[in-house]
Amino acid sequence: MTASGRRNARPGVVDWGAAMCYLSSNRFTLGVPDMVVADLSALSEVVQEAIVEERLGQPQFLRCLAQVPADRLGDAIDEWIALGEAWFGSSVATRHRLGEGSGVYLTEMAKWETGQAALITVSSTGSNGAPAIDLMLIGSRGTIYHEGSAHA
Repeated sequence: MTASGRRNARPGVVDWGAAMCYLSSNRFTLGVPDMVVADLSALSEVVQEAIVEERLGQPQFLRCLAQVPADRLGDAIDEWIALGEAWFGSSVATRHRLGEGSGVYLTEMAKWETGQAALITVSSTGSNGAPAIDLMLIGSRGTIYHEGSAHA
């Protein structure tokens, strides 16, 4: 635990102010308030702290399923790849994209020279849907999960 994280009154919960990290052995579930997920900065900060504190070991695989407005599909994929590069500590080596031009979804598989990989699928929210994120980052010693809605 860093100086910025403090134990919450509930067992197994560390409070980082804008985000909560639920711990169970080496399995983390992130609870980031919906209002701050739109730009992903709070989510990214909590994940980066877990990496720096070596709670995950070496990050190995990122899986993200996200729903965003149809006009943001490509931007959202690029944002998730940038987060993967930050979390894995290097630039992606190869990218393969599916669903280009569908306006409904994009899926991208990415691989890094150091062996890490990502599978990211972003789909359209439709006219009545709200943006959402389902994230899993697997490390050599633990896993981080986040599931919830996001406001664009």
